[in-house]
Amino acid sequence: MTTENPTIVVPGIKGSSLENFYALEPENMWSAGNAFTSQVFGRAFTDLALDPSGTSDFAPRVTTRANGLLPVAYERLVNALRQRRQLPVYVFPYDWRYSVEKTAEKLGEFTAAIHRKITAEAPVGWSGKIDFVCHSMGGLVFRALLGKYAKKEHIGRVVFLAVPHRGSLDAVDAMIRGNTILFGGMKEMRKLARTFPGVYELLPRFKDALVDGAGNALSPFDVKNWQANVTPHGAAGVEVHGCDVEQHHLDDAEKVLKGLIDPVAAGLDPKETLTIYGARENSTLLRIPVGPAPARDYDFGNAVKCDGDGVVPAHSALLKGMPAVKLTWDDVSYFTETTAALNFHAFIGTLDETQAIVARFLAGATLPGDILPRGLPTTRYEPSPNPPL
Repeated sequence: MTTENPTIVVPGIKGSSLENFYALEPENMWSAGNAFTSQVFGRAFTDLALDPSGTSDFAPRVTTRANGLLPVAYERLVNALRQRRQLPVYVFPYDWRYSVEKTAEKLGEFTAAIHRKITAEAPVGWSGKIDFVCHSMGGLVFRALLGKYAKKEHIGRVVFLAVPHRGSLDAVDAMIRGNTILFGGMKEMRKLARTFPGVYELLPRFKDALVDGAGNALSPFDVKNWQANVTPHGAAGVEVHGCDVEQHHLDDAEKVLKGLIDPVAAGLDPKETLTIYGARENSTLLRIPVGPAPARDYDFGNAVKCDGDGVVPAHSALLKGMPAVKLTWDDVSYFTETTAALNFHAFIGTLDETQAIVARFLAGATLPGDILPRGLPTTRYEPSPNPPL
């Protein structure tokens, strides 16, 4: 008799609920109720902010912890896997405001504890490995785990769902305008986002994401290239104290991102990895024109768009040589006229198609016809993509 591996689901940014346990009865600060409405603001605005170092809560009477995944984004996926898997499917909520490297260390501890737990139960035929399903930022957390905190011999199959391996311009939008669906179009979040190391680590690293009037590429990791009114000195060169884009956060993020390890280069078998990504035509920011100094105004009105899931460009979700499945807007049954406004990126895990692909792959399927559900053409499976930089 053979059994399947236990599985850990690692969610994306804002996918874990947060609570303040300084209070004797912990208070929700980010939950299913306020993650998709404006109810997060008021007193909770300062409660969610991090201190200037990005290493602790700003408010003295706040001590935050993650206490679960948001059901609206992950319940269907987790339940579907639990129904189809023989061994347990665990969830790993985390405080997505912090660096993925900090989270990876905790994921390493969690993974080691799960491995000890399953080993003690000694299931018949277990390979000794743990599978991972990682959504969005969760994929970056896994890559940080792989580089420093994981025993590679304990890692089984890995699924990356809509992971921004080379970042997303929606992180820029989130920090300047707040119009992006990354935070549900909650404009007030733009100030908070500038205090979160996790958001800085979603900044784009693909070619020509930001360009000046002459077409020259600008690095988002240099504060001089940011719209001046969100930097510490403002457009007029006057010191502004507040929730600003800070160079030390940019430096830290760039260092973390450069240190993320490529799973295949780390020794994982490409056949044991799978990317699932969304590719809706002309839906996702690809390039933003930037005006001259000192204002450096970002011209979102004339931004160039490309195929993607509304947050992550298709090419940013791919890693060279790692098999992938592309889901288009027409492929997925859940996106009808009544649900067209939903966030493709956030809700990709709720799709029946996604759940079927993940479950079949984790169960050992290797051929496109075995991995893909009925109705998806085999051309949706890409055995060895070679995305542009």
